[in-house]
Amino acid sequence: VHHISTCYVSGDHPGVFREEDLDVGQGFHSVYDETKFLAETEVRKAAAGGLPVTVYRPASVVGDSRTGWTQKYDGPYFLFRLLLRQPRALALVPRFTDMTLAHFNIVPVDFLTDALAVLSVRDDAPGRTYQVADPRVTSGTDIVAAAAAATGRRVVPLPLPLSPVRRLAGLPGVRRLVQIPAPAFDYFASRTTYTSDNTQAGLAGSGVECPPFASYAARLVEFMRAHPDVTSAAMV
Repeated sequence: VHHISTCYVSGDHPGVFREEDLDVGQGFHSVYDETKFLAETEVRKAAAGGLPVTVYRPASVVGDSRTGWTQKYDGPYFLFRLLLRQPRALALVPRFTDMTLAHFNIVPVDFLTDALAVLSVRDDAPGRTYQVADPRVTSGTDIVAAAAAATGRRVVPLPLPLSPVRRLAGLPGVRRLVQIPAPAFDYFASRTTYTSDNTQAGLAGSGVECPPFASYAARLVEFMRAHPDVTSAAMV
C-alpha cells in the first residue's frame, strides 16, 4: 500500500518533525491536516498488523518548476496574489512573527512525482516513511524575498498580531478583500522543520533533486498571470 499523507500531520508542533514521528501531542491548523493525521494513524495500525505500507509526506506542493503549471493556487500563491494586487513601489506583507524563525517547506510538483516514481519501486520502501520535502531550511524571510523578486515588488513588512488577523480574515467581507482563507495565516508563523533523511537516501544517485524555491518562483508567477482562471478551490 502506498499512502500519500502530508508533512502537515505535524500540526502545530514546534521544532524538528522527523519521518519517524507522528503523534507528538500536536494540535492542528486545519481540519484537512487533522484528517491526514487520522488517516496515517489508521494506515500505521495496519502496517503494525503486517500490511506492507509505504507512507509519503509531501511538503507544500506548488506548480511545475519548469513550466509553472498547476491545478490550484494555494500556499505561497496567496502571497503572490497579495503582492500582485499592490503597487510595484510599495507592497505591504503582514508579519506575524520573526520571519527568520518562521519556516516554509515548498516542493514543485515535478520533483514530487519524480521522487515518488523512484522511491515507490525500491525494495526497501515497505515500512518506510518518506517526507518528500526540500532538505534546505527556508525561512519566511527567504520566501518573501523570492516572492518579491518574482512579482517585481518592493516589499515592506507590516507587523500584525496573528490571532485578531485570523479572526478578521474569517469574516465574509474581509475574506473577499484579502482572498486568503483564515487558517492559512497560521502557516505564515510556523516554526516546524522537516527531516527527509529517508527520502534523500532513497533518491541518492537518481538525479532527482528538489530545486530551491527562488530558482523557479518567477515561473509560478508567470503561469498565474497567464492563467487567471485557475482558482484556490479544492480539486474534486
